[in-house]
Amino acid sequence: MLDRLPAEDAPLDLTRLDWVQPRFSPDPAERARWRALLDWAEAARRARTAALRDTLRTRGIDAASLPEACYGDRRCGLIVDAEATAATFDDWPAFDAAAKAAWPYVLGLRRAVEIASQVQASPPDGEALRTVAAELQRRALNDQILRYALDGVPGRDAGPGDPLYATYALALGDDVRRLDADNAAYAAQLMARHDGWPAPTALPEQAQAQLWLLVQHADQRPDLQYQTLRAMQRRHVGTPLTTRYGFLYDRVMLKLDGRQRYGTQVTCIEGRRAPQPLEDAQRVDALRAGLGMPPLDEYLARFPDCTVAP
Repeated sequence: MLDRLPAEDAPLDLTRLDWVQPRFSPDPAERARWRALLDWAEAARRARTAALRDTLRTRGIDAASLPEACYGDRRCGLIVDAEATAATFDDWPAFDAAAKAAWPYVLGLRRAVEIASQVQASPPDGEALRTVAAELQRRALNDQILRYALDGVPGRDAGPGDPLYATYALALGDDVRRLDADNAAYAAQLMARHDGWPAPTALPEQAQAQLWLLVQHADQRPDLQYQTLRAMQRRHVGTPLTTRYGFLYDRVMLKLDGRQRYGTQVTCIEGRRAPQPLEDAQRVDALRAGLGMPPLDEYLARFPDCTVAP
């Protein structure tokens, strides 16, 4: 059934989800085909995670806490997401109807990304630094368009829990996965040309922030995120670390160690905003101050209420 999934370079088409239909079939043979697809994805998750842990271990990093995930295998991620989405529907007709209803909204967002790419296109035969800055701006803008679009269906009161939103998020989630993979590859190439992380004189502040954004969202590449973290440390020897370093440190170490240092990664506990596990809760405000961050309580107060946003 893998050959019925979208090609690696093709976006998910919500009008052609026949490969999910066996999941709802009363025919035991059809259900077995879907089960085999899930088993394949589970095996891929285990293999990808084990390989990544080994890669990190060779760099002296204990990655035993690294959560199991598909890590760059687009088909694996798509199957896992399709199963989670399909589980919220009672039958195939309901799933298919919601997908077709969501399709125009998905096309609209994809068109917005295309337009943004045209507007932010790199200047032809431009100077190298301007070309890189324009490319980073284009990639960062598209990242933000798609991620904000996942907050809800534009122009419609449909958010998490709505059937239309569920299939809309399935398609856009796959778009984000593909975008993140492409952005991570670009970021890795760019950083390789700058000894790990560009010096302030090599890349303007705005472009540095946009490069950081691409790496911050490269969650399918924790090896690249860790490599970037170390490169930022080397680049800032003798100078204050930036807040961007703190956000990346927490994102990386939560995956590798299960704890964060600066409290930037937040969750909801008993209906209230709270930091995910901390290395040292007693010193967190002092550590934050060292990066120019406000106290943790002040930071948490900026988040919307747990009842209105994830």
